[in-house]
Amino acid sequence: MARTFYDVLFVTPRADRELISLVYRHLAKRYHPDRDPSPAAAARMSELNEAYATLSDPAARRRYDEQQGLRQAGPVVAPPSGDGRPTRAGGVNRAPQTGPYGEAGPPPSTPAAKGRPLTFGRYKGWTLNQVDRFDRGYVEWLSRATMGRSYKTELDELLGRVP
Repeated sequence: MARTFYDVLFVTPRADRELISLVYRHLAKRYHPDRDPSPAAAARMSELNEAYATLSDPAARRRYDEQQGLRQAGPVVAPPSGDGRPTRAGGVNRAPQTGPYGEAGPPPSTPAAKGRPLTFGRYKGWTLNQVDRFDRGYVEWLSRATMGRSYKTELDELLGRVP
């Protein structure tokens, strides 16, 4: 059986755009011609670019899924951990959140909210100090991600980057 674009990027057909983008960037760094000039890396990079171009565009992805006979099943969401802490989905795919909170659920009561709540992602509705208490890695990632630009001052303060 031929490899699908999902196989090329090592994601499932239920992967959201954020995960696809994250995986693509990681693989592109690894196989980029500046890092690996071999013909095999160039071929792999070409595959990655084609897969990403299709899967990152919602209309093109829909057409591709129809051509491949892939059905979009419901999202796989990690169950609550039972101790009140948010769970991390890791490689599990997430569906877009339409409610007031992301997949981590409502924010914890402690620490008290300080600052603006996030408007996207698994911690939608949480403030950065609440996210930092449970998932420092997410805060560090957000400080490097494009979507974190509007929270730059708060992120720098949390990460100790303010003089």
